[in-house]
Amino acid sequence: MIEQRDETGQQKRRTPKWLRPTAQDVVHKMVEDDIDDQFRELGYNISSFCEDVKFGIGEPDGCGSFDFRLDADNILILVDANLALKTSNVLYHIEQMEKFRSHLNRNGNVDPRQLIGAVAGFTAEADVVDFAHANGLYVIVQSGETMEIITSPEGFQARKW
Repeated sequence: MIEQRDETGQQKRRTPKWLRPTAQDVVHKMVEDDIDDQFRELGYNISSFCEDVKFGIGEPDGCGSFDFRLDADNILILVDANLALKTSNVLYHIEQMEKFRSHLNRNGNVDPRQLIGAVAGFTAEADVVDFAHANGLYVIVQSGETMEIITSPEGFQARKW
């Protein structure tokens, strides 16, 4: 721990670096704040929300994770949040969506739930947003003090895995 002195010369303690929130933590918190309400506004009947979702640990087909999962009737919305949204994040999220579908359908069982994806970032270039939409993903970006789902282009259909 680093010790400093305040303006009166009194010793004060700084928060240890490992306790300070990172920019990634801030992105996660901002997405978490009202993303369920935003998906409700899009017509999804959100019944539950969880974060830091891990799957497939110890499975031969591999494991993966999502930052957030929202349950809506027979739909799971899986979200990946990043500081700066890049094409590589979109491709990685698609790969994770496919792995998760395989995980749900392992051992010959067919899980009837549909999977829908969303990617989030403080920043996102227009071409990355277009790429995500073209691949059927919702896009969430910073807007003022919140994160908002970007209005999808006309004719957008969320891809279902």
